[in-house]
Amino acid sequence: MDNVRSHPQGQERGHSPLLRTEFTLENKQIESARAHVSTIGWGELYLNGAKVGTEVLNPGVTDYEEQTLYSSYDVTDQLFSGQSNSVGLWLGRGFYDKSIHDWTGLGSPRGILQLNVEYNDGSTDTVVTDTSWTADGSPITKNDIYDGETYDAQVEQPGWASPNFDDGSWSTVTAVQGPSSNFDWHPQRLPPIKVTNSIRPVDISQNDGDWVVDFGQTIAGWVELTIDGAREGQDITIEHAEVLVDDGELSHDTGNLNMEDLRDADATDTYIAKGDDVETYEPRFTYHGFRHVRVFNYPGELSPDDIAAKVVRTEREANGRFSASNDDLNDVHHMVTWGLRTNTHSIPTDCPNRDERHGWTEIFRGASTEYYEYETEKTHRFYEKWMRDHRYDMRSKGMVAVTIPDQVSEEDPNWSKSTVQCVWHMYEHTGDKRVLADNYPMMTQYVDHWQSRATEEDREHIVPAKYNTFGDWLAPTTEEIENDPAMLNTFAHYQTTKTVANAAAALGKSNEARMYENRASTIKTAFNNHFYDETTNTYGSGDMGTFAMAMHGGLVPKGAEQAVADELASTIRNEYDNKIGTGTISTQGLLMSALMEYGYEDLVYHLVSQPERPGWVYMARNGATTLWERWDSDTQIGSGMNSFNHRLWMEVGEWFYTKLVGIQPATPGFERVLIKPVVPTELEHASAETETIRGKIAVAWEQYTDEFVLEVTIPGNTTGEVWVLANHQSAVYEGDTCPAEDATGVTYLRHENDYAVFEVSAGSYTFHSDSTPVDKRFDS
Repeated sequence: MDNVRSHPQGQERGHSPLLRTEFTLENKQIESARAHVSTIGWGELYLNGAKVGTEVLNPGVTDYEEQTLYSSYDVTDQLFSGQSNSVGLWLGRGFYDKSIHDWTGLGSPRGILQLNVEYNDGSTDTVVTDTSWTADGSPITKNDIYDGETYDAQVEQPGWASPNFDDGSWSTVTAVQGPSSNFDWHPQRLPPIKVTNSIRPVDISQNDGDWVVDFGQTIAGWVELTIDGAREGQDITIEHAEVLVDDGELSHDTGNLNMEDLRDADATDTYIAKGDDVETYEPRFTYHGFRHVRVFNYPGELSPDDIAAKVVRTEREANGRFSASNDDLNDVHHMVTWGLRTNTHSIPTDCPNRDERHGWTEIFRGASTEYYEYETEKTHRFYEKWMRDHRYDMRSKGMVAVTIPDQVSEEDPNWSKSTVQCVWHMYEHTGDKRVLADNYPMMTQYVDHWQSRATEEDREHIVPAKYNTFGDWLAPTTEEIENDPAMLNTFAHYQTTKTVANAAAALGKSNEARMYENRASTIKTAFNNHFYDETTNTYGSGDMGTFAMAMHGGLVPKGAEQAVADELASTIRNEYDNKIGTGTISTQGLLMSALMEYGYEDLVYHLVSQPERPGWVYMARNGATTLWERWDSDTQIGSGMNSFNHRLWMEVGEWFYTKLVGIQPATPGFERVLIKPVVPTELEHASAETETIRGKIAVAWEQYTDEFVLEVTIPGNTTGEVWVLANHQSAVYEGDTCPAEDATGVTYLRHENDYAVFEVSAGSYTFHSDSTPVDKRFDS
């Protein structure tokens, strides 16, 4: 496509312009027709009066000066041969025409189109955007990604995108250049953003004459409103917020919308009625994070049939399932799934509500959970795009910033390590070596960048504290941030260097694998020399997070693992009152570390399931339907940084699947799957299933006073290593076969740490053990 975009003359900033043209095709049979279009910030394509495609907020956001996405459509059946046709573009501002915080807008919205038509005789026609097109203002008189939209139905122009529409009063367009002189085109391969479902209210009440609506679920999207009996020119306004507040405190039943935590985002849509009997409105070029809305100046009584919340997100089927005998955990899982669902808008966003919605890089920790919860193929394409965003940032800056895409140069080795760790998550879940090969140069450049920083001071291989921007962000206490910044940095440096060594090995780059493995070993030695006290088995300042990082990262010296696990458990009990004391960096380490493998599964289960603050269950019991930004968001109303729907703390979802139920890829792409549930004493049963690249894996376990039952389904072309709680091999049978190793498809491997370990081929199995270890037993 030509690097020229059509742009309307004289359009007031904030408007959402309409562009159109008409053309006549030859009187021949149309063999095929494809439209290639890019609208920046957002836009919609129309042919002969009908919208093309079902996506919204299209295309996906990028750093437009580096790359721009285009969409392609098969429009063969929407064109007329031998007669007049029309094509239209409806443009919105999106991020392209927005300057706020760390984002700089580049100009007003614009679009480019190329329509290729091929006839059955091999001849062709082409329609492109050029200065013959015309433009006019649309009924959307204001559109802003944060502030909302104003729609004036009085100035609608019915048929504007249809043939033979009178556009004599419209202006001509101006040809303008692209976002920069050096940007790349890319087809939009990631799944599009769509309206995926509608939610009706669970409660409608009146407050000072206005209507306050509770949809019962925090979402990202907008409201569809049906209006009956409005007078011409009547303004109906909709405000959006996540929670209600009363006297500045969180309220679950009554109160006012908490608009204060939205900061500079107005989150308000306004509809100006044209005066018909019944009118229906929903926005086009904005979206909001909300559970509650307040409707001002609505004519008559607002009923549940008049209003619906539309869920708007990157479209993927939810293929993961989790359930446990503890309903609190089921509520937390609900919060995880809705947090992912509502923070996926062509990039993984931090929150959908206030004036951010950036791809903060620390939120890559939710990627593994997403692969368990959603369609693998679409999730993979979603993250392929985000990793390409990373590569452009590396290309332009020589490093990766803390938000991607973005226009800042701030960095932090634990946040921007998404450059390496997210790629590895993608590989683990799919076995896709192409994603490793595509990103390997960026990964090596990244770890080499931090290696250069790790030689700047006397402590070689230790990344200096000055490069730590955020510390263990949002930990309940501040000690991690104040006392251990160099340790945090060096943990990330070791972790990413070790991962690059593994990636090099997977790609057959044996020399580089050896070089990075040796470097990782040197970093580990330096880490322990500087931060590990072998007399007390503590790390750094001795806080919960420092232990968790060391254990999760594989940094504990060989032979000291149990002693460090014991000291961490003692620290949790004695200094943290058996509650979470970790932030965004170390919480994943706490849950995914080997602590559960060293006899402390009940302690970790308690950290997740205990109902007091700080904790996940506390959020659930206090009205949350998505995860909060802070462990104590309910006490931070109006603090300037507070969200009730955030991608933080998503690692608990990964813990459900990989630890509590025990589904892990033993080899990349689940060619071999590890089933190893870690069973807490207090939990009666848990189950999960996920649709992997090879098919469905399902696991369910249940424990009784004298029996443990484990049900496993392994997909085709996959083998499983299954760990069954049992004191000894002969205590296990499969189905009606005892011992289990005599069953078809089952091979006994060994007995290890209270588990009998078997290899199984594809199929479904039910293992029973009638001698569950004594410390696991309880009355069901």
